[in-house]
Amino acid sequence: MMKLKLLFLNVFIVITICSCNKTISQENKVNITLLHGFGGESKEDILMRKIYAEFEEKNKNISLTLVSVPSFNQVFEKAKDLLVIGKSPNIIYNGNSDSGTVYKFMVEKGYALNLMPYIEKDKELKGNISKIVLNTWKENSDSLYTITDMLEAKGYWYNKEIFKLAGIKQIPEDYNSFVDMVKKINYWSKEDSNSTVAVQLTDNLVNSLIEAQKSKNNNANSVELNNFLKNNNIKKVDSVYKDELRSFNVGHSAVYFGEVFEKRNITHNMKAGFKSFPISKRENDFSIFPNSGYIISNWGSKVQEEASIKFIKYMLSKEVQEKILTELYRLPSNPNINIELVKDKDIEVYNAYKEIISKNNPK
Repeated sequence: MMKLKLLFLNVFIVITICSCNKTISQENKVNITLLHGFGGESKEDILMRKIYAEFEEKNKNISLTLVSVPSFNQVFEKAKDLLVIGKSPNIIYNGNSDSGTVYKFMVEKGYALNLMPYIEKDKELKGNISKIVLNTWKENSDSLYTITDMLEAKGYWYNKEIFKLAGIKQIPEDYNSFVDMVKKINYWSKEDSNSTVAVQLTDNLVNSLIEAQKSKNNNANSVELNNFLKNNNIKKVDSVYKDELRSFNVGHSAVYFGEVFEKRNITHNMKAGFKSFPISKRENDFSIFPNSGYIISNWGSKVQEEASIKFIKYMLSKEVQEKILTELYRLPSNPNINIELVKDKDIEVYNAYKEIISKNNPK
């Protein structure tokens, strides 16, 4: 009986010690919240949530709570809802073309943390931030309120077979040759009595193209885009293919405007090539654009701010940035990542990034 009592006592002590250790461990953790738009079931959404979860695994003293919404269009409204009840997320990630909305709101309201003091103190973090991000989002010499982990790389995918049938031997690289290409395809389509159009645009695509041209220094370019569409008979087409990507995939349109990473959504049996975006009559400076990415709220404690900076540093790390390139075909914002890594995955994606980087030099 005495041995049995001793056994129960030992078990009780072990359980108590384990419980205490667990409680202490939880109490010592810094809790931060991330609001993001990767809440869907696409490959990209699932991978990004996995990358976020791995941050917590690598940082045992930080607890990361994800507030996930199905799309980035809902991030702004969710952020406002949380702010109204006094529960600002520590980090907001708004990674789409309409990214200025959340950014403008947070900065104008004085809710965004100035990241520059942290960047200047951390040489590793500073070295992983592209100049294009700094040049686009720096408010002045000592104020930066957002950092992104991936860059938009816009242009157009083209159907090589249609171009060949239409007699297009030189792929358009500037405004005038692009206009000539549109006219050639329209003429070939009419002569051949088929329904193929050079470009099919929907309302959403027109809006996204215009939005893509907007940044602090090139608002006038959105007007030029409108004129381009109007003057060259590139208009919204009323067809059975309401989705411009599906239209491209079935051969109804010869050109699809979008980003390089969208190659994974193009039908595998199509021979497709990519060119940067030749809308402006001037030299093309807008193929690469850094959306506002991670914004840290200044509502948190000092330790939460430091934990949030650590999270951004993790997202810009070599390990994470290489995953973004090789698994999602996204262009990493870290200028030290070698795009050669995607060459064996998809040669057209590699060639597209190589061309865009050579013209824009985002470093």
